[in-house]
Amino acid sequence: MATSLRAFLLARAPSGNWTVTVHRDLEDLLSTWNSKERREETVGVLHIGYDRPPVRDFDEVAKLHIGHMLVTAAAKYALPPAFQTSRYAVQTVSDLPLYVGLRGWGYTIEDGSASAPPTDRPSERPFEGWVLRFVESAPEHLQTLVAADTYCDADYLTYEASFPPDLRRQLGIYRVRALAQDLNDPCALAAAAPPWLAVRAVETMNLTVRVANVFANNGIMAVSDLANWSTQRLLGLANFGRTSVRDLCESLESALREGPADTETRKKNEEIEQLSLLSGVRRALLVFSDRDRDILQRRMGLLGVSETLQQIADDYSITRERVRQIESKALQKLVRGSIWGDVLEDKLQAQLRDRTYPLPVKGIEAADLWFEGIGEFSDVLHYMLDNFCSDGIGVVSVDGVEYFAQMNQSRWDAAMTEARRLLESGVGKAWTEENCRALVDNLLSEKSREFRELLWDKVAGLCHFSADGNGSVLTSFGRGVEQIVEAVLNESDEPLHFSTISALAADRSGRPVDIRRAHNAAAAVGYLLGRGTYGVERHLPGPELLQKVSEEAEEVITLGAVGRQWHASEILSSIVERQADGSFPIQLNKYIVDIALQKSGNLKRLGRMIWSGGDADLEARIDIRQAIVSLLQQAGRPLRTDEIRQRLIALRGVNEHFQIASHDPLLRIGVGLWGLNDRDISIKREHQPRLWEGLVGILRNRGSGVHVSELERSNLTSATGMSAQGLFSLAIFDDRLKVNSGQYLYLAEWEGPRRESVSEALRAVLAPSNAPMEFEEILQQVEKRMNRPCERRALINCLQALDAEVKPGTSQWRLNVPDPTDDEAVEQREDAPLLFVKSM
Repeated sequence: MATSLRAFLLARAPSGNWTVTVHRDLEDLLSTWNSKERREETVGVLHIGYDRPPVRDFDEVAKLHIGHMLVTAAAKYALPPAFQTSRYAVQTVSDLPLYVGLRGWGYTIEDGSASAPPTDRPSERPFEGWVLRFVESAPEHLQTLVAADTYCDADYLTYEASFPPDLRRQLGIYRVRALAQDLNDPCALAAAAPPWLAVRAVETMNLTVRVANVFANNGIMAVSDLANWSTQRLLGLANFGRTSVRDLCESLESALREGPADTETRKKNEEIEQLSLLSGVRRALLVFSDRDRDILQRRMGLLGVSETLQQIADDYSITRERVRQIESKALQKLVRGSIWGDVLEDKLQAQLRDRTYPLPVKGIEAADLWFEGIGEFSDVLHYMLDNFCSDGIGVVSVDGVEYFAQMNQSRWDAAMTEARRLLESGVGKAWTEENCRALVDNLLSEKSREFRELLWDKVAGLCHFSADGNGSVLTSFGRGVEQIVEAVLNESDEPLHFSTISALAADRSGRPVDIRRAHNAAAAVGYLLGRGTYGVERHLPGPELLQKVSEEAEEVITLGAVGRQWHASEILSSIVERQADGSFPIQLNKYIVDIALQKSGNLKRLGRMIWSGGDADLEARIDIRQAIVSLLQQAGRPLRTDEIRQRLIALRGVNEHFQIASHDPLLRIGVGLWGLNDRDISIKREHQPRLWEGLVGILRNRGSGVHVSELERSNLTSATGMSAQGLFSLAIFDDRLKVNSGQYLYLAEWEGPRRESVSEALRAVLAPSNAPMEFEEILQQVEKRMNRPCERRALINCLQALDAEVKPGTSQWRLNVPDPTDDEAVEQREDAPLLFVKSM
């Protein structure tokens, strides 16, 4: 789980603002330092380590060294000879001795610290070798070393165990850095290991399974055993390659960083590993005052949604700046007093290593139970990534789904832009599809390689290839008129009719745009949102609402007859009936349903808004169902559909299309909520046959089906403690009972519920005369035909789903006569590149 050492450049601008950059090589660091505006008024702090120190701790010392580079002890001895620093530390900040850079940073100054050494040595005996360099970098430990009669490496090996735990750790790390000939050679690291690390059993280290198996098979039981091997000899063993060498080095670095087994840090590490992330955060906050703890919790989002400084300031009747100061001070204390921030970064690094598909934020709980519950506190996770982890880990949002990444959002956006520019420049250069793919892949570094497939998917839709002697060659990129139309739609605050699009596109391009070309372009780049009306992503409901629509639609089709084909308007009617309480916060129409299903990708589109169930084979469906059951068992609680999807991605590394259907023990216990039979419901297995017998008896006595709304109003839900949806889902575990898309429970032998749905009753009421009818009259007749109440909102939604029209200025409705030239015939072209990638 260890991360590698990094070079941190902390720069304080003349305004007093700090910036932090992370570098892997000196050349990159120098380039960043030399490019600073008003560099002669800027102060730099260079530190090499696993974590960066808090920048505000350096404010006071920075004011005394304007225009200069300050170097911590860890960085001082890592610099090449051309970079000279002061002989003695000018100040110690956060337990880090600071030296002034004298040469190599774009200026040359004399050493002002030489005339005032921090401490005179109380002994005539000189320090030697790496111990001398350690004392020069950490003079505060001089007295301790003298008292222990430790002046050279031999003395260190004799008296090492007598030092305080933290000093043992510091000396051990320094010794390895000084004596190991190659820090990328695990055997060299083991040979230079301090005594406390040399005796450590390898089974207690964070080794990969492959390395651990190789060690067990070859008698490598402790770190000292490894010192007797060479890397070349290790590489000659079966199942041990270059990747294993790298992993072993990281494991040794992690063990070195932990310190001796009896140190307090090690104890804290063991303790934090036993807690979840959220438990560790909450425990760490217990040491704060009530006010400081409340401010940190509210800023993090531990009490709900993360609050702004101003919101908290208003509650405490203090200024926004005062809240910021309190938060900053408490944050520094939290960083210094807790180590779970390090564990967080290590665990994320471990999860991101060697991935082939991006890791969704909501899927992290499935990948590592240490993150249990964090899906409900995404603000807390973002806060910790911003304040406790290095800049190497961030969150990237793609099509509304957040992923962990070793890059930030701006880097992803820049890669998207550069990929488009690159491919556009390749037109006419005979670039093959393979070449294009390779060039796009190279835009993302190796550490972000799991995003390469996603990046290619995002830009490949704009590429047009044709076959020639060299294979598939890039012949064009972009959409021509489509690009203009896309810009017009993106600029508009609302969807536009194609006639309006044509006029605006002509204004934008400065040339006439044929209305038919504008219409076709709008169909290619946008979404059909009404008759002749198109929009883009910004005109759609949010991803969560579209996800809810697709989940409901998929459930409707799952409950229908096998092989049945559904028009989007039919699906809409069923969704409306299922949401009779009007719980959807958006006004649905058939176009939104069609788009939601396209984004989901779980059903099969037959064209012209016609859908059918997926064609996955039985074995694949069983495999997915078993995986979902395993996820629910692991979570220990019910999960929503989107949680299940993202956890599957995190575990299996692929974006699988699937539908969820109730099949023992998998049970739908609420809208979009899934659980396990016997665990997540109050009716246990031994009592379920009695429930089924009761339902069968009720249906036989009635002679017709029971609607879910009738079940909700019955005593059965309160008596069982289950929702009506949960009871319906449980009921179909008995072969005698069925539930249809209209939300009727009926006997399977009837082959139907023997009752009309809202849409069926509505068609029967309006169809005979096709004459306009008052809304209240329609409502009365529909309720009479269904023999149950009908929500007014549900009826209005059904009227709209059936394309019924209301007479202007009245409340009279009638069914619309279908027009053969309906705009569904000019829907988005099947061969047109979509503006979206299927929802994760």
